[in-house]
This record gives sequence, structure tokens and C-alpha cells, in this order.
Amino acid sequence: MDNQELKKEQYVLGFYFDKQRENVVLIRKNRPEWQRGFLNGVGGKIEPGEEPRDAMIREFKEEARSIVLDWSYFGIISEESLDVHCFKASGSLSKIGSTGDELIFKVPIFELLNPTCNILPDANWLIHSALDDNAKFLKIRYSRG
Repeated sequence: MDNQELKKEQYVLGFYFDKQRENVVLIRKNRPEWQRGFLNGVGGKIEPGEEPRDAMIREFKEEARSIVLDWSYFGIISEESLDVHCFKASGSLSKIGSTGDELIFKVPIFELLNPTCNILPDANWLIHSALDDNAKFLKIRYSRG
């Protein structure tokens, strides 16, 4: 990792599906401000010295009240100042629930096409990429300007 990579803030974002992959766990965001009111995957900032998968496990436990250990790393989104490590997993949704002021929802995949769903556009295509078992590892680079 070069010096530029070390200076970037590091985040995780995870999409947890039911076993049939018909529903996905999403969180109604209050923070950051630009995501307020939108649905997104569960995630957050990687703590110093923490590996991305460990951060995903911790964030999901903190936000969705469930310990999920089998996260699969399926992509990375890079911007000038940050990286977002994207994960997916599936299992039972029975013990999933909200823990704080950002509410957790179990959303049917078909509802993501509904204009009233209010999902972040990037989250929508990331979910569909995560569901594609034949997709290659995603490397997305955004640049401003």
C-alpha cells in the first residue's frame, strides 16, 4: 500500500441476503448528511489496525444485532480520499434488528426497482452485482472533476 492509500479513509459496506436471496438487509441512513433518508447497505469506518472483513463483522453486529462471520469480499470503490470495501453474505434474517437511530429493514429485491424505495443509486447496482455469482471482483474508481 503506497502513502496515498494510507492517507485514504477506509470504509466497509455489506449486503446481507436471506438464504433464498429474495430479500436484503438495508439501513435507513441518518449519517453522513448526503445519505440522510436513503437506504444503503450496513457498514462504516474501518478502525486503525482493523482488517476490512473484521470491520464488516463488527459494523454488522453493532448496527443489525447479528454476528455474521462469512462475509465475501466482492469489490472496492475508490475515490480520491476514501476506499469502500464491499462485502456480501447470506443466511437467516430472523435475528436481524435495529440497534440505534438508523433503522434496519428487510427489503424484497423486487422492491428495489420501485421509485419510492429511496435507495442510494450505487447501493442498488451493488446489490445486483453481489447477487451475480459469475461477476468478477469489482474495482470502481470515481474521480471528481
